[in-house]
Amino acid sequence: MEIQYTKTKMIKLICTGQELLDGRVLNHNQVTIAQHLNAAGYDLGYAVSLPDDTAMIVNEIRRGLNEGAVMIITGGLGPTHDDVTRSAIAEATGRPLYLDEGLLAGLKAYYKRKNKPYPEANIQQAMLPEGSVIWPNLKGTAAGFYISHQNGHLMVMPGVPSEMEAMLTQDLIPKLRDIQPQTNIKEAQCYVFGIGESQIMQQVQSMSQASKIRYEATPWGVKLSYRDPDASIVHQWYQGILAQFKGQLVTEDPDFLTAIMMRLQRQGLTVAIAESCTGGQISQAMTGVPGASAVFNVGLVTYSNTAKHQFLGIDPTLIEHDGAVSETVAKNMAQQAREKSQSDIAMSVTGIAGPGGGSREKPVGTVYMGMATKTEVVVRRYLFQGDRAHIQHQATRQCLLDLYQEIGNE
Repeated sequence: MEIQYTKTKMIKLICTGQELLDGRVLNHNQVTIAQHLNAAGYDLGYAVSLPDDTAMIVNEIRRGLNEGAVMIITGGLGPTHDDVTRSAIAEATGRPLYLDEGLLAGLKAYYKRKNKPYPEANIQQAMLPEGSVIWPNLKGTAAGFYISHQNGHLMVMPGVPSEMEAMLTQDLIPKLRDIQPQTNIKEAQCYVFGIGESQIMQQVQSMSQASKIRYEATPWGVKLSYRDPDASIVHQWYQGILAQFKGQLVTEDPDFLTAIMMRLQRQGLTVAIAESCTGGQISQAMTGVPGASAVFNVGLVTYSNTAKHQFLGIDPTLIEHDGAVSETVAKNMAQQAREKSQSDIAMSVTGIAGPGGGSREKPVGTVYMGMATKTEVVVRRYLFQGDRAHIQHQATRQCLLDLYQEIGNE
């Protein structure tokens, strides 16, 4: 996957409000702004939350101006005494506040439409630093504004999420496109499944671009990305990753489950699942993908020993001799599931999820997984850690990783 990004000045986010620091309010604005910037091709390089303290806000703004940064500032534009963002910007830039008559008239008209008396305290919301370009607030009373000062830029928006997001899309992103340099950055992304970040980092150390690789842990694997102005270098990196992890689980699709199902469908393969300790979680994960019926034949939860015999034909004497959690039972579960469902591949899982039921030979977390294909049956033994739910989740994840490994990279 390749995404085009735009190289620009450092973008800094300053979120103001004591409520962000004492836990009263979650800072959803930071996530929203970062997501919109990323979608538009920009990186958020720095973010900080500050209390309603004029001196602290002034210092942060002056630091950004000295760096020639683009500063996005949210919050502190209300009519109360602790809404100090305007005065802090005025002090940091040396631009005195002035009363904008157009904003004042708009505020009075807003309250008139609401059939409410105009509060005199709201005159504060019509005060702006000199040279401000007004960004109208279509959902509230606090207007945003833009200032170009020295080598920096200030983009100021209200802290109310709905008001901020509307202004973000209608004013901030277009203005950012106006002021950014015209240097494009190319990015390639891929996902490596089944191994951790530290192991991946070791494997890519020999690559010349190793120090510029970005890592991001995901529920199923690790996302790798690389950026460079030269598209050929980005392409070279991507091909190098494919070569470095040849035979391992690499895909451009961030949705691991969808990648599995699409790969099975392209290869014309069908699957059956026989579960015990995972209680149907593997089947649920697979059938949660739209179009699963094209590849998913059957899912059996043979939790009890009786069910293993009744639905899969597992010999009770085999269970009695080796135990329900054993290599032989996992092997037979996979074989029988494949034969009875007439599937190309069958997976089986039997284990001890806890908290009880473990022994010295088979402690809690012991899980056997069988895989039956047209040519062989392979059983793997795993030992997972954690509580019952975590062991079940890990077993589900590992079973699907094993399946992905079996169908291979195309």
